[in-house]
Amino acid sequence: MAQDNSKIPYRHPQPKEAPPELVIAFAVPQDERIWVPQAENVWFRPLCLCASRGYWMNLLRVRKSGVLSRHRHPQPVHGYVIKGSWRYLEHDWVAREGGYVYEAPGETHTLVVDEDVPEMITMFQVNGVMLYVDPDGAVRAEILSPENVGHDHSYHGTLRGLLLFGLLTGQRQYVDAVEATYRRGVRGKIVTESGWAPHDLGKLRFPNAQGDPVADPASAGDSAQLALWLALHAGCTDLFDDVERLVRARLIPAQLTADDIACHPERTFAAREHGAWAIHTPSHAGKGCTPDVLAAVTHTLCDIQRHIYTHTNVGLRIDLHFDYQDSEIAIVSRRGERAVMAVTVFRPDRLLIRIPGWTPQDTLSLEIDGTPAPVTRLGAYVWIARECLQPGSRVALSYDLPERSSEEEMPSGRRYTFRWRGDEILGVSPQDEPLSFYPALERLSRY
Repeated sequence: MAQDNSKIPYRHPQPKEAPPELVIAFAVPQDERIWVPQAENVWFRPLCLCASRGYWMNLLRVRKSGVLSRHRHPQPVHGYVIKGSWRYLEHDWVAREGGYVYEAPGETHTLVVDEDVPEMITMFQVNGVMLYVDPDGAVRAEILSPENVGHDHSYHGTLRGLLLFGLLTGQRQYVDAVEATYRRGVRGKIVTESGWAPHDLGKLRFPNAQGDPVADPASAGDSAQLALWLALHAGCTDLFDDVERLVRARLIPAQLTADDIACHPERTFAAREHGAWAIHTPSHAGKGCTPDVLAAVTHTLCDIQRHIYTHTNVGLRIDLHFDYQDSEIAIVSRRGERAVMAVTVFRPDRLLIRIPGWTPQDTLSLEIDGTPAPVTRLGAYVWIARECLQPGSRVALSYDLPERSSEEEMPSGRRYTFRWRGDEILGVSPQDEPLSFYPALERLSRY
């Protein structure tokens, strides 16, 4: 007769990396002090906060009726209703006592407790973050309010992490959520067109003399990298324009250069400041070195440089108008009265060159080995056939750089006027000091 081993414990050690078990005798606490107040008549009771795996379990207790929050979950959520009931405005079901709820990744919903419910307690298992949004999916206004303490660089890091997670796991809902957040809540709002980005989100902890948040070029770089990944991997090729604008209008002007140092002999610059970026107190000036900002901006620029061109099944695709050279190709981008993008191909292939979205289409001209050629379009790209190229062939795409003016209002109400040529800033008014990023607009008007 076979031995019954069903009641024999496992004989071997548990994995060394396994954390100890967590057993809570009373998940619903008998001691009222254990409930953590989150808002008036709203409490949390944390059960398990797992930083290494990015999930958390807690009880939500509500003793009021009305709308609690509108939020998005980039990852799955599981819920078990211990007491009372609740619902989402976006659905017609009601989660009642004893019921289980599964919430799909990427869903956005608005939690409501009805008036006939004196108390609701639900256990939630939440994976990752909760993004609080407005009815259109944009970052909620209170995230930028004085009542909230936030850090711009960390917020951008969360968005980049969610985007990479969606791309690596093939879960498109994460990618779509980050794209929507970038377009509606980041671009032109958290990070302005000129590339100004605050260090603080919400509560002002580090104001400058005008009462505005000190600025952080690392966050502008984060935004450029986010736009790059969305353009490369999510089909948002219009965002290549954002990448170029943020680099030309902010990251390059904010770098402390040898010319800056030569123009200020009265100041002693530390060796680490040469070529660096810094948190800057004036909104558009104040170059120097903040080590983590230098590292973050350098990381962004290296990533952008690696993706100036891409091999595709259609041909060699140039997405960014920056200088580059390797064994296959040399790219030289020059700006004068007109922009000229010169490409020398060492190993000929079909060639695609992206046309910036702001470029006047009737000003495009193309030359191949010094001979004018027709501009053949393939979507947002100029297409050159393989048979048109030889080893060492030079392709030159040129176009006008339209000038325009824009105005940006800072949180303090201070206004800046910018003069643009293409995606570069020619001048600003008023001009901040010291070590300004841009020439004074008034000085430009004299010439």
